[in-house]
Amino acid sequence: MTAPAFPDTLLLIPLYNHAATVRGVVERALRSGFAVLVVDDGSSDEGLQNLTGLPIFTIRLAKNQGKGVAILTGTKEAARRGYSRILTLDADGQHHPEEAHLLCREAEKHRAPVIVIGARRMIQETVPRSSHFGRAFSNFWVNLECGRKLRDTQSGMRLYPVKELLALKLCRLRYDFEIEALVKAVWAGVEVAEVDISVHYPLPDERISHFHKLKDNRRLTVLHTALVLRRLLPWPHKKLVAGQGPHPLQDGHR
Repeated sequence: MTAPAFPDTLLLIPLYNHAATVRGVVERALRSGFAVLVVDDGSSDEGLQNLTGLPIFTIRLAKNQGKGVAILTGTKEAARRGYSRILTLDADGQHHPEEAHLLCREAEKHRAPVIVIGARRMIQETVPRSSHFGRAFSNFWVNLECGRKLRDTQSGMRLYPVKELLALKLCRLRYDFEIEALVKAVWAGVEVAEVDISVHYPLPDERISHFHKLKDNRRLTVLHTALVLRRLLPWPHKKLVAGQGPHPLQDGHR
């Protein structure tokens, strides 16, 4: 295996029924100089078999448990292997692995642990209106919950510090995981930064999404309600990083 460009960073790809696209994503990630871990979240299309022969790490979960479980499983494996950061991107080809270095370079500008979000340039005509609305809706609530005005709180391309992510008390394990992890990390004092990234949205008849509009939007609504209520409570959050992050009643939310 070629020495990785960022030896402290493991590129983590959660996989669930994207057998047709995952090999291309992994090959591009490898050409970009990253060590790669694919966590198969109980896929039924045997996607891991398409990765045979590639110099990567793989984990297969026996049944589908959610994107959050896949990411946390991969994070624990990253810690076991000595990586201090993970960089997540989707297996469907939406993200460009060639741009992963942008998140790593941004992280290197910060002395403290930092989450770096790849803020998607959603300028394609094929971007669904629901995605534009969902991002704006999520950005509004995250700002209310933790006082951070971010441009893309729904992006799945992120760099996380391994130690701090594993130290958070997280209970949302599907699509709501990424919002909960982001807000609770800010509460714990972890910095957050963003860099612009490209994004690819296929035509509607070519798009495969496992986001369930009814179930997952209900989960997100419950999560945002819980986070807002916790923000209003008067006692402080446990800090993982000293001197960072808002107090529950700062920023005018009283």
